[in-house]
Amino acid sequence: MDDPHRKRPPLVEDPVFQASLNDLDRGLDATPDANLQPSRNVRPRQPPAAPPPPTAATPLPEPFAFTPQPSIDPSRQRPLLDLFPSSALSSERPPGPILGTAVGPQLPGGASERVRLRAEPRPEPGPLTCETFYGLREPPFDQSTDPRFFFHSTAHERVASDLLEGIRRRRGVAVLTGEHGAGKTTLCRAIARDLDRSTIRSIVLAPAVDVTQLLKIVLVDWGVMSRDDLARAPHLSRGELLGALGSFCESLAPLQANALVLLDEADRQPPEVVAELGALATSGAGAGVLTLVLVGQPSLIRSLDAPALRTVGVAASLRCELGPLAADEIGGYVMHRLAVAGTSPRVAFDEAALQRIFDLSRGVPGIVNMLCDRALVGAFQRSASTIDLPMADTAAASLDLAAPPGEWQSMARAAIAAGTLVALMLAGAAGALWVFRDAVSRTIASWQDVPPAPRPPALRQIAPLAPPPPPQ
Repeated sequence: MDDPHRKRPPLVEDPVFQASLNDLDRGLDATPDANLQPSRNVRPRQPPAAPPPPTAATPLPEPFAFTPQPSIDPSRQRPLLDLFPSSALSSERPPGPILGTAVGPQLPGGASERVRLRAEPRPEPGPLTCETFYGLREPPFDQSTDPRFFFHSTAHERVASDLLEGIRRRRGVAVLTGEHGAGKTTLCRAIARDLDRSTIRSIVLAPAVDVTQLLKIVLVDWGVMSRDDLARAPHLSRGELLGALGSFCESLAPLQANALVLLDEADRQPPEVVAELGALATSGAGAGVLTLVLVGQPSLIRSLDAPALRTVGVAASLRCELGPLAADEIGGYVMHRLAVAGTSPRVAFDEAALQRIFDLSRGVPGIVNMLCDRALVGAFQRSASTIDLPMADTAAASLDLAAPPGEWQSMARAAIAAGTLVALMLAGAAGALWVFRDAVSRTIASWQDVPPAPRPPALRQIAPLAPPPPPQ
């Protein structure tokens, strides 16, 4: 039995390992490659010295017992060099890129695009405008009917609430009047925006030529017909359009929906157009479903009293009048429009300028917009951040509004009224003196018979004291 603590011979002296190295050397030399050249710095490998043959005194350990391998034909043996990749020992230089086609170094993360943008010449900035200078996206005091600029003043809020309630209750016909520039169209757009989805709306801004044109506008706004349909059938008769409108109104009744027509500039519309729509809303196919809102200047009330529109005037149970802004609402109105036009505007109006704008405009939003716009342009020309009283006066003078509208006429009327009142007072006094002339005569006589007031007693004068004589 072998001793496990016996010292094993080193690996170099192992004949089995030496034989494996010899087989490896023979495999490498089997197919020599003419292209491979030995390196100058590599020393040729010397075959190790053959170990002395084992003797009986030095038996091999069992784990290293040598088993003879069958002989392998060198012609059928695969060269071991094929198992290794080609190295730099080749004398040929690998082909490089063609001149002019190599890709240069690339900058990461889109830096090349930024470098290209920096290299390109930047476009010249446009002229500095008033809106850009004050940090505004759009003109704040433009004569626009955008509902974003709707200001909830006391008068506007009251009228909007009344109209919304009338539309929800389907009053049939409603009338809205106001001076030119009071903000009626902006109010109508704000009302149409606040309505729910169950109300089909149509806003007619311009006067129509006849009933046929107005019906086409309403049907297109309601979605009953498209413009392409009207283009394919331009000669639709009035009866066909009325039939389409009536059928659509009848289809809204089961859905508990209603339709709305906001007729702006109704005082300029042909009377037959207003009469036809009023008849549809009160007694026609749209009764109980269609609501007609007539919008116009105060002369619209007189037009509804005419015989041609008397039926519509009687059916108008809701009548609203849009008044001007109050004096304490001018500042809020101006700030609201500036805030809508820009997130953080860099301009302000002082109290004196706002008071002068109210005096000149009498609170009419249209005139306020004109004055503020002209004052804003003047402040931009001076690079001013605050619009004061002189700038407001300059804007008013450029618009020929140095005096409030109708001020001289009102002053003349006041003077005439005062003169008439004084004349009436004098005439009344003269009549009273004539009626009571006897009593007046006796009163005058008694005034004459009154004795004069007694003279006051004379005061005694004290003699002055003589000065003392001087001392001796």
